Amino acid sequence: MAPSTSQASAVAPRHSLPAAALKRSPEEQTLEVLEAAFARFERIAISFSGAEDVVLIDLAAHVLGDRNVPVFSLDTGRLHAETHRFLETVRRHYAVDLV
Repeated sequence: MAPSTSQASAVAPRHSLPAAALKRSPEEQTLEVLEAAFARFERIAISFSGAEDVVLIDLAAHVLGDRNVPVFSLDTGRLHAETHRFLETVRRHYAVDLV
């Protein structure tokens, strides 16, 4: 049975963002989250497993500037040769110590 109108309006959303946050682009919101994370935690790293993770590495590099972006990859021995070549390309392009 669906909640009545009065019940539905009484339920607040679990996650509500300030109005100003909703006006920022997803990239700006992500940069803000990364800035806060790197400021708050001493040891933080980005997991890298493929092409989609480059976006996060690029944004982190923007936030950290000259500081090294901490990146790791879990190689279980099942990664394709193309993935290894791509990892090397990312390592060279962003000058990251990919472990």
